Amino acid sequence: MLSPAILKKGDKVIILASASAVKLDPILKAKAIIENFGFVVKLGKHLTHESCYFAADKKERKKELQKALDDPKIKAVFFARGGYGSVHLIDLLSFKKFKKNPKWL
Repeated sequence: MLSPAILKKGDKVIILASASAVKLDPILKAKAIIENFGFVVKLGKHLTHESCYFAADKKERKKELQKALDDPKIKAVFFARGGYGSVHLIDLLSFKKFKKNPKWL
């Protein structure tokens, strides 16, 4: 079983939307809380975009999630929402780099 490293102050994390879009205000509040724990927070670019029911089309949501999974500097991925749209991405993702640098999801 792969276990990510314990998070520590200064670690970079990301909040992204792999399913539906969200309102920005609650995300900014969550960002501030996470930053108060000492983490550096990046916001996904599709958080508030709306493409039909989702935060972006499947290709763009997958691309953003894959980039976060592959980036060894990102130590955790926070999902703004779960949901139906996330299920559509799981079989499209590569976990090759993730296995070398596991992170909290």
